Amino acid sequence: MLSQTIQVVCRLFSTFGRYWIILGFLPRFEHRSALPYCEAVLREVFRWRTIVPFAIPHATSDDDIYEGYFITKGTKVLPNVWAMTYDESMYPNPDRFDPKRFLNTNGHLNADSQILGFGFGRRAHAGRYGADATVWATILTVLTTFNIAKAKDDTGKETEIETVFADGMVSSLQQPETIQMQLTPRNDVIKQLVTNMTDV
Repeated sequence: MLSQTIQVVCRLFSTFGRYWIILGFLPRFEHRSALPYCEAVLREVFRWRTIVPFAIPHATSDDDIYEGYFITKGTKVLPNVWAMTYDESMYPNPDRFDPKRFLNTNGHLNADSQILGFGFGRRAHAGRYGADATVWATILTVLTTFNIAKAKDDTGKETEIETVFADGMVSSLQQPETIQMQLTPRNDVIKQLVTNMTDV
């Protein structure tokens, strides 16, 4: 996904690269609030391809009426998260990966902060904070330390990576046997770190 979205990668690095280049360290969790575009990318990652298209079944605790439909107490309700995250009235061009949809005109985060794939209310997934922090740290670490670009074929033409997702109760990326991309360390310090890791 990121190798196909070079503009996103470039903008991401421009927003947090100064920490590594100027200050000499990777961004930390205390810098998170100062990196709204990175946060917008995280929200778009979770929206664009939610892992669980349908949330855990719930049951109504009382009789209810929703958009003219009478729902009796005890009815099982299966929230369609995919439909919510692909609602064009909320997310225009939902198939397009666009972190800017989570920013206002001033470049600050908008109020759309709920990651629907983790569920809602009291039944929201208990591991959501750990997953959120892990993905955020991975995005920052990989993009701070590596340049990511499309690979080129024998003629010098950039190759495309086809992403195919399996449908079902849990969505999964159907990985091709090989993924062709260019992943290069941003500087000699990173290059040496990677070399040392492969020597272990």
